Formats: sequence, structure tokens, C-alpha cells
Amino acid sequence: MQKIYAGFILYILVLLIPLNITELTGSEGRMFEMYIQNNTIRNLYYLSILINILLIAAIFPSFYKINKSITLTLKIFILILSLFAFALVLYEMYFGSTFYYGEVRDKQFPFGVNNWGFFSTTFLLSYSILQFVYPVLKTRGQRVICTLIVTTFLIIAHILLFKYLETPWRMMIS
Repeated sequence: MQKIYAGFILYILVLLIPLNITELTGSEGRMFEMYIQNNTIRNLYYLSILINILLIAAIFPSFYKINKSITLTLKIFILILSLFAFALVLYEMYFGSTFYYGEVRDKQFPFGVNNWGFFSTTFLLSYSILQFVYPVLKTRGQRVICTLIVTTFLIIAHILLFKYLETPWRMMIS
């Protein structure tokens, strides 16, 4: 189960890098051109690409059994990077919905930001948390149930957080 989930996370991270690069380079003439040309937003995208590369480098060795187990230091590093990725998503949602660029601001739906927003952070945080839990669980069934519980909890937490922040950050107001 751990290897399958690590493969899934690696797959997501590898897909997110070109997605973020495309957002940065292909904005000319598009709906949110002024938004993506803002230096703060561009820097958020550059940071998200860097975090993705670091996460791939951190997760890759355990996936291909270069190291059979992830050390505690590496688990903490992956967790910190995942939390930082989550913070970048939140900051872009805040920055993009609070300041006006002469464009429609409803781009800030939770998936219209760097790293595809809450979609990626749900799974990154889930993977990071499960790295601390998996060694304690004895059977594959326990790991599957724990994975479903943690991921479901994070999905609900992301939805509640978005609903909580939607009004004060004016995320869906054009």
C-alpha cells in the first residue's frame, strides 16, 4: 500500500511541474494574463515547482527501494515541504482574491491556483501523515482503512477551510 501511494504521489508531482510551467509561460492572451504576470503570483508558481522537485527527490528513493525505509528526518522533511505547498496554495488564494487586477477574481476556486490547489495538497498532506502511521500498522487492511480515513478527513478539512475563508477573502466575488 505504501509503495502504491508513493507512486501515486510521484505521478501527481510529475504532472504538476509541467502544469505550473504552462501556467507561467502560456498566459499571454489568456483570461488571467494580468493575474499570472504579477510578480508575487509568478514567484508562488516558481516556489511550487521547486517544492515539487524536492518532494520527488525525497520520495523517489523509497519508491524504488534505493532506501528500504524512510528515515525520520526524511519523513519530517516531506511533511514540512507538504505543509509549505499547502501554505503556498492558501497564500495564492488570499493574495489573488484580496487584490484586484482588473480581471475576474473567481479564479480562486480551490483548484485554480498553483499545484492545482487543494487537490494536490490533500494527497501530499495525506501521504506525509501516513508515513508516520504506516510503520505502526500491521496489516494491509489496516493501512488501507487508515489511508481512507486520513484522506477523507483531509478532504473534509479542506472543504471546511475553503468555506470558512470564502467570505472574508471574497474568493467567489467577481
